Formats: sequence, structure tokens, C-alpha cells
Amino acid sequence: MLKDFEAELRAKGLDEYYLVSTDEAGYQKVVGPVEGLRKISLTFMIIVLIFGAVILIILSSIAIRERKYEIGVLRAMGMKKGKIILGLWFEMLIITVLCLLVGFSIGSVAAQPISDALLSEQIENAKIAARQGGIMSGVVSGIALGGPVERELVPLEQVDVSVGIDTIIEIAIIALFLASLTSMVAITKITKYEPIRILAERN
Repeated sequence: MLKDFEAELRAKGLDEYYLVSTDEAGYQKVVGPVEGLRKISLTFMIIVLIFGAVILIILSSIAIRERKYEIGVLRAMGMKKGKIILGLWFEMLIITVLCLLVGFSIGSVAAQPISDALLSEQIENAKIAARQGGIMSGVVSGIALGGPVERELVPLEQVDVSVGIDTIIEIAIIALFLASLTSMVAITKITKYEPIRILAERN
């Protein structure tokens, strides 16, 4: 990013006499806590997706197994396998949509307090690291007409957390995809059985 910025300045006429540099320590003090928060959020999201998919597969398998006899009766009555799969899939999608509505409602209320708490923790960790390492003084020095100028750098203490329509759509697509995938795994496994076998196991 710095190289692109320097190239743009040179293209606009900045003399080679001037040196373009960045204050890495100041940048880390201001933006470092936010980057730490981003890493925590990304890690948490990956863990939730992995464990969520596993839990969904297990719960879907249990739920479909409980309805194995119902599926056997419907198959014995002549209902096509495709209609049964489609009906069970729609049921799963409806449940997922209801869960999304509840989740978005709770998330919109809890997102900001949780974000503030995590950011405060990251700021404290950055301050501790600065005191131990002695690499972040929190002061940037420059040269003005009157001499040195010092400006205290203040870390970002709050990040506005808001869920836009694009984010809602992305989350909904991921949730519906996971629900469809996990339900199809369980449904196709059960519908492979013949109706006579299902009814015989019930008896």
C-alpha cells in the first residue's frame, strides 16, 4: 500500500528529495486492536461453520431416523421418492429461515456490546505489549515551521458494528446451503431403504 501511495505521489510531481515513510508503531497502536478483532472474528466464524455443519448433519440424521417409519408408510402408499425428499427438504428450509430470523434479531442487539468488549480487550493487550516491548511510544514527531510537533495517537476505542443487507444475504445463503446439504445427506440415506424393510424393522 505504501509503495502504491509513493508511486502516486511521485507521478503527481513529488521530488525525489523527499522521503515517503510510515510510522509503523503509530499505525499498530491505532489500528492494531481492530486487526486483532478481525482475526478473532474470522477464527470464530470458521470454527462456527465447521462445528455447525457437523452438528447439523448429526441432528438431521437423528431427526430423519425418527421419521423413517413415516417415510416407509408414504413409500408403501405409492408416493414417489422425489416428492418425499422435496417435502422433507422444504421442512428443513422453513426451520432454517425461522432460526435465521431469531438469530438476526438477537445478533443485531448483541453484536455491538460484544464487539466493544472484544475491542477493549485487544486495546489492553496492545498497551501491555507496548509497555513490555517499549516499541510504541504513542507519540509522532514531525517538523513544522515552529519546530518539532508532537501528536498523541489514540487507538480506536469503538467500532460501529452494523449488519447490512449484503451481509444478511450472504449469511442466509450460507445457512440455507448448509441446511440443504446436511438434510440431503440424511434424507438420501433413509430413502435408499425399501418400504418393506422400513415397515419390517418397525414391527
